[in-house]
Parts: sequence; C-alpha cells; structure tokens
Amino acid sequence: MITTPPNLNNWLGRKEEISQLQTWLCDTTVNLIGIQGLGGVGKSALAAYLYKHIEFSDKFWADISQKPDFVVFAEKVITALGGQVTKQGDIEELINDLLTCLSQRRCLLVVDNLETLLTQSRQWRDSAYEKFFNRWLQQGSKSILLLTTQEKPILFQAQPCWYLLQGMNISDGGLLLQQLGIQETIAQLKLFSQAVDGHPLTLQLVAGYLREYCNSPLSGAWELGLEQFELVAQAQGLHRDKQDVRLSWILQQHFQRLSPVQQNFLVNLSVYRQAFNHQAAG
Repeated sequence: MITTPPNLNNWLGRKEEISQLQTWLCDTTVNLIGIQGLGGVGKSALAAYLYKHIEFSDKFWADISQKPDFVVFAEKVITALGGQVTKQGDIEELINDLLTCLSQRRCLLVVDNLETLLTQSRQWRDSAYEKFFNRWLQQGSKSILLLTTQEKPILFQAQPCWYLLQGMNISDGGLLLQQLGIQETIAQLKLFSQAVDGHPLTLQLVAGYLREYCNSPLSGAWELGLEQFELVAQAQGLHRDKQDVRLSWILQQHFQRLSPVQQNFLVNLSVYRQAFNHQAAG
C-alpha cells in the first residue's frame, strides 16, 4: 500500500473545487467526503493538495490501488495514527480499533483509488472494507475520511458531501500547457484545452509528445490525430468514454515511436503491479 501522496509539480487552478472541499473539511459535522471523476482528471492531485495545505491533528494517506487486504490497510492506519491493535486476526476487533483510533482526535484519512475495491456493479470485493465504511457512516466522529474514486459505491449513494470533478477550466488548461513548455499564444492554448475538455492527463501527455517529437509548438499536436477522436470513438464503440479514447490514442502515438526492443520492454513492465527486480523486467 502506497502511503505518500503524489507530488504537486505543475499545480495550478482548481480554486472553486478547493473552496468547496475546504468548506466540507472544516465542518465538524462531516465525517466523509468523496471526490469522483474519470481517470486522469486530477482526483489524487486535488486530494494531495488538500492533504498538504489543511491542518489536522494527524493525517494518513492510503493509496489502495494495489488492493491491500483490509487487515494490512487497517493496521497501517492504526499504527501511523498512534493507535493500538488489541487482537491480531480478528476483523471485528480490528474495525473497532480503527474506529477508536479515528475518534480520539481530528485526523484526516485519505483513501485514494477506492474504485479498485469495487466490482463492476459497485459492490465491495472485500466485505471487511464494507463493514468498516458502513460503521464509519453510523459511528464515525472527529476525523474525516476523504475518498477519491472513479465509481461511487452504492453504500455512499446518499452522501451529500460528494464532489464530481471535471476537467480544468479553459484558462487554467491553457496555462498548464504554457507551464509545460508548449509554444503558442495563450488564446490558442486555451482553444486546445477546450478541445480536450481541460483533462489534465491528456494535456500532460500531449505536452510530453510535443516536447519530445515536435520541438514544442502546438501545431504539432495535430499529428496525434486529435480531430479524429470522435471517429475513433465511433469505431471503438459509443459506450466508451471519449477521454478513454483520447488517452488510448495519445499513448498509441507514444508507443509507436519506440523501437521494437523498447516496446517489448514496456509490455513486459505493464504486467507488474508490485515491485520487481531487473531479471523480471527483462
């Protein structure tokens, strides 16, 4: 389980989002907040900004993208926040210990990538997590859980403090491209940002492509076939989200620039979710 938030390099904008989330985080009657959005839209970065800038008695970051067992998750949180595990191996007692630890003082617990715990029908893969979150909704006090997720669990369907995160506004998207070294007037950069709905990961991938292969002018972006995104979406199925199509298209352009050896190496790396040695990478 990853316990450090992502860095905030190239951070800018999101003033409205920060204002709303900060209001909820400072409300002592709120015990759970969700940030929901597409992959790459900036959920983790926004949570990391709040994690860094808002004061709490203590805080802990839990990236659960590697699907840790609930016991691992709970014991790490309890230990980091100064609590005690009273009975090893007993899920009910572990949930009690975690609730006690979080209720002793005002802490912030960020659970990043919550969707990895869910099935396609938004049910829980691990019933222990469901029991914990259910009891937190009923009994949790003092501390706040801040969740990031692509999908909203059915359990949280009625939660009022739930933020649906969209792309960056046009101006901030243009400024991000400029900050990433893309050469063009700010008006043209804004237009490009608008064309990709201000999706931060798309903007960063495009900027990386332009710097690497086009010496940074925005005009080179059309080599990516951005104007064909809707046609690609139709060819690959209307059920797919257009941001997924865009990211796939951009990554494909990067991938095709690699040598066969590099492509094979990258494909081999893609199967690993845990740490691996040099021999495994080969």
